[in-house]
Amino acid sequence: MPRPAPTTPRAASGAYERDASRSAVISRMSRRLPVNRMEGGAGGKGATESPRSNLRRRHRPNATVCVPRCPRVIVDRLDPTRPSFADVGKLSLNHWMPLPLFLTVASLLVQAGAALLIALVFVGLQRRYWRPFLGHWTWSWLALAAYTACSALARIVLYGAPGRTIAYPPHAVISMLSGIAGCLQLAFLLMGTFELATGASLPRTTVRRIVIATALLGGLLPMLFWWNAANAELVYQLRVTLRRVFVALAALVAARAISRTSRVARAIGRRSVTLTFFGLAAHQIQYLALSADPDIRALYPLWLASLGLVDVVLYFGLAMGLVIWLLEEERQATMDAAAKIEKIAYHDALTGLPNRQLFLNQMGMALHRAKRTKSIVAVLFLDLDRFKVVNDSLGHAAGDALLQTVAERIRTAVRGEDSVTRLGGDEFAVLCTDVGVPEDAVLVAERIVAAVKRPICLEGQEVFVTTSLGISLYPADATSAEGLLKSADAAMYRAKAQGRDIVERYVPELGAAALEQLGLESHLQRAIENDQLEVYYQP
Repeated sequence: MPRPAPTTPRAASGAYERDASRSAVISRMSRRLPVNRMEGGAGGKGATESPRSNLRRRHRPNATVCVPRCPRVIVDRLDPTRPSFADVGKLSLNHWMPLPLFLTVASLLVQAGAALLIALVFVGLQRRYWRPFLGHWTWSWLALAAYTACSALARIVLYGAPGRTIAYPPHAVISMLSGIAGCLQLAFLLMGTFELATGASLPRTTVRRIVIATALLGGLLPMLFWWNAANAELVYQLRVTLRRVFVALAALVAARAISRTSRVARAIGRRSVTLTFFGLAAHQIQYLALSADPDIRALYPLWLASLGLVDVVLYFGLAMGLVIWLLEEERQATMDAAAKIEKIAYHDALTGLPNRQLFLNQMGMALHRAKRTKSIVAVLFLDLDRFKVVNDSLGHAAGDALLQTVAERIRTAVRGEDSVTRLGGDEFAVLCTDVGVPEDAVLVAERIVAAVKRPICLEGQEVFVTTSLGISLYPADATSAEGLLKSADAAMYRAKAQGRDIVERYVPELGAAALEQLGLESHLQRAIENDQLEVYYQP
């Protein structure tokens, strides 16, 4: 549509100058960008207009067209003849590297970064726990990172040299490095697994020989495929197949060996590591299945990009499982140390029986339960009669062996729910809970006496030991742990005074007699100190 003429000469002159300046700007922009050319307009026939100017002109036919000073981005978006930014990105990517190759390289580089991060985690664990297998697994994951990075670089180099075969020198060198790293990764993995399963460290000479042999094998393997370097597809399939098979076998061996290691409580970490290795083996088999199918092989780079993420997840799962495993072992070691300290504090070092403190604690709990259930508790106090003679004649080693034998015989003579303790020296005590009648405690005491009196062989000589045993009952004789032990001790001394292998129950008179004896001893000691004794007869 033609532009209407201005009403005055001055207006016409101003409009002409404005249109001419804008036309010059659009002409400069058209040297860089293709724009639509529309007929008509203020600049005459063939003047340059932007699509937005044309749109304004259709809606405002009587208005002067004003072309705004649009930046290049706006002009690109307004021009339907130019490709979009997404299309330009795809064209640039395809011009630099095909999309399948880009996905393959990106997947390999991501795996290399993940393997490197796992290696750093293993380094930290090695500094903290000083486990030999952690050092070998660290080198294994470093070799895996080198292998995947070299694989990505080899693909880039071969793509950048069109018409070249796999024997192209730069590609051949990178392939050799990749083969060495791949073989070392498997060797270090198996060596670390051996140390983890057996708990023994491999000698440095053996490790050095294995590393050298594996590196030579990894460097020579790529050369075996140069016999048909022109058939890159065949060579690739052979190398990939061998690599996947070896990795799957190594993962299965590691999983099987770890599953047989010593177990700790719950062992969540060990199970996680085992399952992760099984997952790695299954994942390699999946790679083999995808590369073997000709129909799927065309889409293998796309599959590789997605399956590479699974590899990364498995790597991190293995690291997390190993961290949990080591923390569980540390926790188990702490619990074992605490149990050992508790055993030392509450058990006799010679016989392994509970000591006096633990025995009193057990008596307190038994009395509390007996008070609630209205049951009877018996305490048996026994002393060996001829222990001093054996200790003086045969030596302390024989005396210790005698005490150990007597402790074992007492333990086998009592009931399963009874508790045996060594109070000190040649004195032992037995706590019998849930006693039906007092005669049941007497039967247990008689079994103990019969078991102890059997001959004991010490240093080639038969030794006969007798015992004296006293019994006190709750609640008849005392209501506290110390009171029961004191009453049983008094009954034992009465049995010792009457002979050998005697069992005596506590009676209240024993307490009065003991108090009287104690008072007499105190008075005599005081009389000696004050010189109050007079001698009337001395034979």
